[in-house]
Amino acid sequence: MAKNKEFEKAFMTYQMLQKQLEIFRLQAVQLEKEFIEVEKTKQAIEGFSKMKKDNEIMIPLGNGYFAEGSISNLKKVLVGLGNSVMLEKEIKPVHENLENKIKEIEKMSKDLQEKIIEVTNKINDLAPDLEKMIAQAQKK
Repeated sequence: MAKNKEFEKAFMTYQMLQKQLEIFRLQAVQLEKEFIEVEKTKQAIEGFSKMKKDNEIMIPLGNGYFAEGSISNLKKVLVGLGNSVMLEKEIKPVHENLENKIKEIEKMSKDLQEKIIEVTNKINDLAPDLEKMIAQAQKK
């Protein structure tokens, strides 16, 4: 009976680690998406600073639709704060903010990768014990 309890505990731990690994991997995918989005925004801001006043641009409307337009203010951009609230900010601090956000995402991603490795190692350590327990149970 003690062996059965030991197996149940090991199996539950294994399942919990598998679930944790799945969550960490999903978080890693989300971080990668966020990184790409912030990097694109940073590149757009960098391109913006190279433009001339009243340059013609294509304004994305969504789903492959664009409008033609021009930019009249090259010194500031509008930053969305949520709930349709916008704040006008100068380009340099916005660019610095994006660079800091990228560093933050990279650190979080690195930390998450370390957690993924740690959990994977725990799973790999636990798997042989579970296999032995299953083999012994099948012999009986």
